Amino acid sequence: KSGSSLGDCKAKKLASNHAVDSKFVDAVVFGGSHKLSEFKLDKTRRPVQTLKAVIKDKADCALIDDSEKNELSHIDGGSSLKVLWSSAELPPMAVVAFSSAPSADRAKFKAALDSLCTGEDKKTCEKLGIVLLKSGDDSPYAAVIEAYD
Repeated sequence: KSGSSLGDCKAKKLASNHAVDSKFVDAVVFGGSHKLSEFKLDKTRRPVQTLKAVIKDKADCALIDDSEKNELSHIDGGSSLKVLWSSAELPPMAVVAFSSAPSADRAKFKAALDSLCTGEDKKTCEKLGIVLLKSGDDSPYAAVIEAYD
């Protein structure tokens, strides 16, 4: 509520429901510039619980995702919070077929993605928050994979 940078949160209580994999947060989300161990971590289970912890002064800061940030104006007290820091944009969510699946099935699955969320299915996808589904490769994830390794 009162900080001006992420540094103002160090050594203070940081609520987050995204701290399950500290290696991912340290290497990918923080990009190596910070570590979760620099904060007093309060692991929450639900997005609203994370936000309310800061609103109700049970935590000093919160590590949230874009969808949680977008909900701030809809939560009682959310307007009292301010964004102190944002990570680099992460690649889009992936829909994957595992390598153990037969290659013909993987190819069929990949080809079918482009036709999803079109026509009558578009409204269903929008309700789920899905903007677009399309086939692709792993190139958008290369930097994330490298940072995580």
